[in-house]
Parts: sequence; C-alpha cells; structure tokens
Amino acid sequence: MSKKTPKSKTAPANAVGNKTLVIAEKPSVASDLAKVLKVPKAGEIFENDSWVISSAVGHLVRLKDPQDFDERYKRWTLKDLPILPEALDGSQPPEAIKVSIHERNNGDRYKLLKKLLLRTDVTSVINACDAGREGELIFHNIYVLSKCEHPVRRLWMTSMTNAAIAEGFNNLLPEETKAGLLSSAIARSQADWLIGMSLSRLSTILIGGAKRDVFSVGRVQTPTLMLLVKRELEIRAFVPKTFWKIDAEFSVTNGTYRGIAQVPGVTDRKEAEKFFDEAQAKKVAEESLKLGTGTVSDEKKPKKESAPRLFDLTTLQREGNRRFGFSAKTTLGVAQALYERHKALTYPRTDSQYLPEDYVGNAKAALQSLEGTHSAGVFAKEALQKGWVDKAGKRAFDNSKVSDHFAIIPTGVIPQGLTDVEQKVYDLVVRRFVSVFFPMAEFEETVRTTTVGQHNFRTTGKVLIVAGWRAVWGQEAEAEEDRDKEGAATLPALVSADGDPAKSKVLGIDIKQDATKPPARYNESSLLGAMENAGKLVDDEALAEAMKER
Repeated sequence: MSKKTPKSKTAPANAVGNKTLVIAEKPSVASDLAKVLKVPKAGEIFENDSWVISSAVGHLVRLKDPQDFDERYKRWTLKDLPILPEALDGSQPPEAIKVSIHERNNGDRYKLLKKLLLRTDVTSVINACDAGREGELIFHNIYVLSKCEHPVRRLWMTSMTNAAIAEGFNNLLPEETKAGLLSSAIARSQADWLIGMSLSRLSTILIGGAKRDVFSVGRVQTPTLMLLVKRELEIRAFVPKTFWKIDAEFSVTNGTYRGIAQVPGVTDRKEAEKFFDEAQAKKVAEESLKLGTGTVSDEKKPKKESAPRLFDLTTLQREGNRRFGFSAKTTLGVAQALYERHKALTYPRTDSQYLPEDYVGNAKAALQSLEGTHSAGVFAKEALQKGWVDKAGKRAFDNSKVSDHFAIIPTGVIPQGLTDVEQKVYDLVVRRFVSVFFPMAEFEETVRTTTVGQHNFRTTGKVLIVAGWRAVWGQEAEAEEDRDKEGAATLPALVSADGDPAKSKVLGIDIKQDATKPPARYNESSLLGAMENAGKLVDDEALAEAMKER
C-alpha cells in the first residue's frame, strides 16, 4: 500500500519508443485510468505513444476441470478419487498449474489481452487489477498463460479518485511487493479445487442416488452449511418449557415505575425473571399484593461507551443487514459502486477496521469535505475544531492492524445522483467515520431493587449524560440502546426521610405465562458474525488463534 504524497497530480509518461501495457480488472476501471493518463480510445483499447490500456472482465482464466487434462475423469468413479494432478500435489511450482480460458463468453477478451501482452512495442506491463487477493490472481493467470516475459509493476490504489490514480502511477510497486498476497490467492484457488473436485464427486457418488444429483462440497460453503444444519437441529430438538413472569407496578413520591420479580438464588438476569413453578409465582404475587408496600434502593453506575470501530467489509455487511435488511451481496455491490463509479468510498474488500498512522491528514481532509455537503457535516466540523482527530490515536490509526487495505471511509468526493440504497450505505460509512473521532458516550445506569416482604423486584434505568459519539447518529442511537437493554427506562427519583430506605407502594401485579424459545435461525448478519468467529469452534489452539487473526 502506498501512502506517499503524490509528486504531482499528473501521472508520469513513458520513455519515447517504449509502450507500457496497463491491464485493469474491469472495462470501467480501464476507462478511468485512461482519463487520468489522457490516453484516447482506439477501438477496443486505449492507446497513445506511451500507453496501451485494456482490461479483463473478472476471471478470464481458470484451473482446468479434471476431464480437461485426463479423459478418464469424464466418468465419476470412486477408484479415481482423490484427484491429485501433478501440478497441484506440490511437486511443481504454482506457475505449473494447468489453466485454461474461462468459457463464459470471455475467450475473445483473453485473446485480446494475450495479443497485447506479446506485442513487440510493449516492453513493460502494469497490473492494475483490483488491489486485493483476487486481483492478483486474475492478472497472474492471464500473464502466465500468455507466456509473456515483460517486467511487471503493480498499481495499488486505495480509492478511485483522480488524485489517488495519479498517486498510484507515481508510486508503482515492484511486482514482488505483493508476492505473499498472490501466494495466498493461488493457495486459496488450489484448495478450493482440490476439496471441491474430489469431495463433490465423492458425495455425489455416495448419496446422489440413481439420478446422480450433484452434491456440491466446498471449502467455505460446507462448513457454513454445517453451522446452518447444526442450528436447525437444535431448533427441531428444542422442547419449550412454560414459565411465569411477574410484572409489578409501583409508586413512589415522584412517580411510578415497573419491576420484575426475581427467582431467589438465580444470578443470570434473564433466567431470574422466569418462574417455572406456577404455584410459586402465584404465591409471590399474592403475598406482594397483600403486603402492599416495600422498600426501594438504587445502585447507580456510570458507564462510558466508545464509538464502534471503522467499517471493514464484514461489519458493513452486517450493519446493512441489521439496519436495512440488505443482503451481504447487495451491500458489497453497492459499496463497490460507491468505490468505482462514484469514487466516494475507499476500497471496500478490506478486513481492517483501522487507518494507517500517517493518514491523519487524509482523514482531516475527508472530514472537511463533509462540511456543508452532508447532514453529518456539522459533526465533522466539530471534530476538526476540537482537535479530536489528532487525539484519536490507536482507536483509529494503527499500522499493526492494517495489512493490504485500511478501513472503509469516505474519499472526500461528494457523490451525486445516488440511489436510495446507495445513499443508505454511504451514510452508514460517513457517520461511522465521523463518530470514531468523537468522545465516548456517558450514561448513568441504575439498578433499582424493590423489596416487598421476602420478594425482590428488579428495575433497570438509564440516563444519557453526555451524548459523545452518539450525537452523530441522533436519537436513533439512543432508542437502539434502550431496546438493547430490556426494561430500561427513566426512573422517578427516590425520596427518603432521616436516612431510612425509600418506600414504595404496590399498585398492581400481572402474572404473564410464556415459554422458553429455541435459538433463532441465522439471518445474514448473524451468519456473517458466526463465520467471522469460526475459530471459536476449532479445538486446536494454534489454528483457532490463526483464524482469529484473519
């Protein structure tokens, strides 16, 4: 990742007589690069005396299917499993993998790129595919299959603004800089192939029946399916238990409030509200009504709450699903459009929730761009005026938590003509970005215990003292916090005389019958969370720790 200040707003030109071929991942990106480099359209490509610019259309090249390199694999038989071609068994380097042109109408595009790679006037190549693992693999497979031997440099960009493109061309990286990322991509594709090809055939042969219905097995899809099946089995095996909940209304000098009777000896807050013995529940209610009065005490605790970290892709997808019901695919597509087409967000396929430590100036510039252009602009201005960006420290800026890409943030380009869905995702990123620089929100939480005879009733209350970062989100954030804490309410103050405990009067009691609930089925947000924390399901401590770091 290049974080240097660009030497100029104009990308460099090549030496006269030599042409550099630039290969982007998509035609739209190739067009954006050509605009910055001022390279005109020339038929299917962009070209001038220095530059030739073209693009792939995603994965043009793939690993061959088994039957592509050995006809015997056309028949699915147990005796041929597992399938371990020479190039995949580790006896040859990754470059020896047998690859072929993808068959989905992309053959002509590959042929064009091969022709360009082998042109005699092209003396160097720039990999301008997306700055991530898949971008490395897309370019690598095209380059290797074409048998091109020209030197390669890497264009690495964090956003698609004109300035970022120019900076990227002024700071091209040596190809080997991203060798680790490429190795990761190759390992991932080979693992997918080895597991998918052999185990899908095995499962189909064993359980596919006479019609040989295909049962697909995948490195990611099958463990994820296991999570879903395990949860479904838990739901089906669940036996509900009836319980009774006692809800009482009390009055004190300054007003009324409600409390929930607690089962003696049970420490878990939610379980303490469940009386599984109906006779016991009725006894508590009857005795409390008969006594009619009780004593009240409050335990107050201050609470501070930091702003959530900046978005990576998974947390953005989860938030999009939680707030708006967007699928993970929808949120990714929208974030990609805000990155590529609108130039409004930084690269979305990131697993980091932090910014580089030398990005403070860029963060300030992005905040400044929001003033007067976005409803959160007034908060962006406040963060700048009060110097909160410089005080954010490791909460926002941490090199150790940034790998190939940093968190998703606004670029400073103000988008126009957004769809409703695009606007919602953009607003999420903007407010998360602004709020991370704000101070903590401060609450006073109260746990009120009302004792009527031998029976305790519990009430929780909460007052927001200092809005802090929650101000950026408005009243919605406060309402959500209230929903998160069941029963939380603003409580009337207690009045006591001569140091005696405050008194309360029992106004009424309701006994409500209910039943325990099975675990909820996964939605997209909770499933993404389970996948993100899959390391907790692994017994091997070293593997669990390695997965945690991912």
